[in-house]
Amino acid sequence: MISGFILSAVLSPGLAMRKDTGSIRCFVVSDLPASALRSRGIRVTGGKRPYYTAWVEAGALPALKEDPAVSYIQEARPVFPLNDLAAPWSASYFLYPPDTVDFTASGPDTLQVIATYDTAGNLDPQVELYDWDWRLIGADQDGGWGRAARLETRLPGPGGYHLVVSPQSGSGAARVYILSGGALSLPDASFVHLGTGAWVQHSHGFTGKGVVVGAVDSGLDWDHEDFWSSPADTRIIRIWNQTIAPSGGESPPPEFGYGVEYDSLDIVSGTLREADTMGHGTHVVGTAAGDGSATNGLEPPGRYAGLAPEAYIIAVKTTWLDADIVDGVDYIFRRAEALGLPCVVNLSLGGHYGPHDGTGPFESAIANLTGPGRIVVGAAGNSGSDPMHARVIVSGTDSISFQAGGFLYEALFFHTGGDSYRMTFLPPGTSSLQDWEYNPTSGAWETARDGDYRPNLTCFIASPSIDLAGAVSPELILIHSFAMGSGDGGIVEASRDGEVWEKVFPKDGYGGSTGFEPGFTGSSGGITADTFDLSEYAGGTVRIRFRMFSDGTGVADGWRIDSLEVSDAGAPLFSEGFSAGDGGFSPGIVNSLVVRPGTSPGAWVGPGASEGGGYLRVSYSNVPYPGNGCLFGEWVIEGPSNPPVYTWRLVLEREGAGGDGQFDAWRYGYGGAFVRGATLGGTIVEPACSPKVLAVGAYGARTGWESCEGTHYDNWIYQTVPFIRSWSSKGPTRDNRIKPDLVAAGTVISSASEDASWPAWQLSLDGKHAIMAGTSMAAPQGTGAVALLLQAHPGLTPEEAISLFRQWANRDTITGFAPDTIWGWGRLALPDTAFLKTLENIASGVAQPPLRAFSSVGPKPIIAYSVQTGDFSVELYDVAGRRIKTLASGKGPASGRVSVFGVPMGVYLVGLRTAGQVAARTKVLVTK
Repeated sequence: MISGFILSAVLSPGLAMRKDTGSIRCFVVSDLPASALRSRGIRVTGGKRPYYTAWVEAGALPALKEDPAVSYIQEARPVFPLNDLAAPWSASYFLYPPDTVDFTASGPDTLQVIATYDTAGNLDPQVELYDWDWRLIGADQDGGWGRAARLETRLPGPGGYHLVVSPQSGSGAARVYILSGGALSLPDASFVHLGTGAWVQHSHGFTGKGVVVGAVDSGLDWDHEDFWSSPADTRIIRIWNQTIAPSGGESPPPEFGYGVEYDSLDIVSGTLREADTMGHGTHVVGTAAGDGSATNGLEPPGRYAGLAPEAYIIAVKTTWLDADIVDGVDYIFRRAEALGLPCVVNLSLGGHYGPHDGTGPFESAIANLTGPGRIVVGAAGNSGSDPMHARVIVSGTDSISFQAGGFLYEALFFHTGGDSYRMTFLPPGTSSLQDWEYNPTSGAWETARDGDYRPNLTCFIASPSIDLAGAVSPELILIHSFAMGSGDGGIVEASRDGEVWEKVFPKDGYGGSTGFEPGFTGSSGGITADTFDLSEYAGGTVRIRFRMFSDGTGVADGWRIDSLEVSDAGAPLFSEGFSAGDGGFSPGIVNSLVVRPGTSPGAWVGPGASEGGGYLRVSYSNVPYPGNGCLFGEWVIEGPSNPPVYTWRLVLEREGAGGDGQFDAWRYGYGGAFVRGATLGGTIVEPACSPKVLAVGAYGARTGWESCEGTHYDNWIYQTVPFIRSWSSKGPTRDNRIKPDLVAAGTVISSASEDASWPAWQLSLDGKHAIMAGTSMAAPQGTGAVALLLQAHPGLTPEEAISLFRQWANRDTITGFAPDTIWGWGRLALPDTAFLKTLENIASGVAQPPLRAFSSVGPKPIIAYSVQTGDFSVELYDVAGRRIKTLASGKGPASGRVSVFGVPMGVYLVGLRTAGQVAARTKVLVTK
């Protein structure tokens, strides 16, 4: 049941509203079938029970709030493409050893490799060449530090090869140049294949054939040659343009009822209204499934091929609303299923409106559509250097702060269920509770704010030091109130040093003060504004202290401090607000906003617009969020059109402590930054936080290209160490799982483009491919890699695919002790062809040997195991039969792959133990 709370609808009604019908675009969570929701004013467009996308009639919302059959409604929100357009840099590229370049040769060939050291480090590089089974062919003759490592050798014949660049000593970057006689298929200039092994898989027939690669993005340049098998045969099966209405015989997909659907006949005949004016979607699809055939003759065809160059393609041009993106994923899976084909969908997009733990409607709806042969790959995001996330662990009282600049500051917060908070928003110029001194050390703040201190107890609250160095005639303006007959009172004091305190008095006196030494006792009730002269403190600093007394008689709630301001000739110098909503505040006086669960208040908070004030709206649900049990809400500050940047504070007082005290907030709009409590972790976008989405971050792969102008470009931004891109979003998720799952090349990537939409410097030499950077460009490499796996095993599940890629990921001295929240499990890599052949056999029901060495010699030999039944373990032994460690264990039926690494070079035995006996063994050789 919604219980009166619809996230976001209270803040931005009409954000996704249809003007013709007054309906709101939403996610709906309900166990009812779609047909039963229509009578409730909900028109379902997509998704799968219980996570639907729908249009909801605005007039139906009040009744839906009380409908127990509708668990939750969330207004659709925009998400964004995750590219970071590259700026020019040079035509060479860097590796950060140890790293591997995989390539193939069509026959015998000569090979020259030069690896130069980077002057920024002390690297002494070494180059080694291995065949595909990790047998050493040749190594360089290195002349010592400061000299290039050079390898000249001859390739014995066709096949795959590994070129390993490693640090003989020191560390740093190496520039690597490769020359050959022409038989090599080297990694293309886009570097999407660097270290993945995709080129070798292509040479063995694994090209994504029979698999659908889908993308929900900015559209597709459908007549680009990279997506056609021949001039009369396109690999594009369908295009759904969500952004236009049908015209002249066009029609939408019947299941969804909006946009226009085009099939391959429309594409071949050219009768479709579709243009990728942004270029983002075309670039993404080219990386995943382009064949690189487009060229102007200045570069060879295939140089810019994607990872799955023979896959079928379905593209959705999206509105960028998250609910429509879910419909796009649903559409692609439906069309692939109708053809009986496995499918992987690329989402190079994301946003921060949600709990970042896989339980929000956006992520849950996508996860609910996945399954065997239905896999989603998502970009991790480009927020890794953006302080848009804050996390604090609150035990009693804590605070976060944020700088709000621009017209809107929009943030969403979640905290553990069982906890509850009194949240006080302090506007610019105020201080947080931690800056004040108070006695007793607990309870005094409530005492001052609420006026309910105990009889016969003297207590105080004292401000931090206030700078009056430039002040001429400073004043204290105090807004306070008094309950008549309470028998309570107090005095106001000031101090230069916090040691010697002096009483200060209102300019016009207290008026009727009785009972105590001169101070406020209040012969009349209500809110009063009093002004105190602080001129004697001008030129230095001052602290203000309020001392409260009680004679133990009368009613509670005596003297109450509401807000204060220290100003000089009307210019605010310091302010503090203790409460809001009581009315009677004097114009221009700073006040705060206090929020508790179950409230949705709004008020002008802070000084005037030019001093950073704004209309603050807050919603704080007392109904747990579906899926994770958190309490949650959001706040929006609407300010002037061009305000300066001011710092706001949010004080968190933990009143209910049934949880772990974790409080997370994300800025989901543009502009502003968290300050106190800010962390660059927890910045993975949705939907990549979902455990069923393969999340891909970005690392730097090369440092330049040659444009169609014939000019070499260089930019120092992408030449920094560490090799991970600083903007690549970092984990963990809100529930502290590691994300991303892995990283792939994010700079600089050449892929398909519509040349008319790109500046000349950004186009590759052939004029048909363009340079882009971002996790948007890294994700489709994961998508293409998944397509190769689905070709081998069409029934692969998301969980299996994610597990396999985590196992295969390349880890080295640059990635460090992965997995972690920066690199995930390492750089994207594919297994050797033998493993894909094994996947094919498994999918076909062919019996597998219990233990098999896919690569028995190399730095990390790979062993596959297959167990039909019973408990098992895969053990590593030395040649004397002494057990070293367990590589894997579990209960059959099970199959998998293990790597042998982290041990000294030498010969080892790998044994499969079942029923207490070693059922099979094989030998491996670990090289350096």
